[in-house]
Amino acid sequence: MSLLCVLLTGCGGSSAPTGPSGSSYVIPAADLAEMLSEKVMGNASAPVTVIEYSSLTCPHCATFQLSTVPPMKSAYIDSGKVKLVYRDFPVPGASTAEVAYAGAALARCAGNARYFEALDLLYRGQESWISKSNPWAAMKQVMAPIGLASDKMDACMASTEIRNEVSRLAAEARTAYGVGGTPTVVINGQKVEASFAKIDEVLRGMTGQ
Repeated sequence: MSLLCVLLTGCGGSSAPTGPSGSSYVIPAADLAEMLSEKVMGNASAPVTVIEYSSLTCPHCATFQLSTVPPMKSAYIDSGKVKLVYRDFPVPGASTAEVAYAGAALARCAGNARYFEALDLLYRGQESWISKSNPWAAMKQVMAPIGLASDKMDACMASTEIRNEVSRLAAEARTAYGVGGTPTVVINGQKVEASFAKIDEVLRGMTGQ
């Protein structure tokens, strides 16, 4: 299937802080496999694929996730015509890159059934943790409604396997689509601005709505 790239560069920076320490909690292999899997909202067999490259530390991404994704879900994803694939893209060299990796790991830690709920919590609470001296601890507090044990969240944030998978997807994004900033949206084959109005126009044409 051909792919459409919608590029909006909104977040970047330089130099990264030190991340969280490891944990004595060992992530079971089955849980880890689920954490590493593709994150899909909607019918996996939907004929139209929207790929969103995003960073949890990017304010523009929070706006996109909270203001653009919900109407897209209501209009297209819930009907089974479109699926949304979410892929983390910690902006290379950004001062918040390490925190973005940790956030990506925390959302994956919730499991596929609650992944997008966790993502929503982290984006909605972004202002409450992004500027903290210990954003990792603050993100864990934001994730409290998910009910994960503290040591499990620490283990997820420290997981080399999760970090490597996020890095792999980011490298693939740079190579395949020239992604350099966030949010970047890819929809079956044309480039449009990352606004709901434009995305809606493209999806209406693809789905016949």
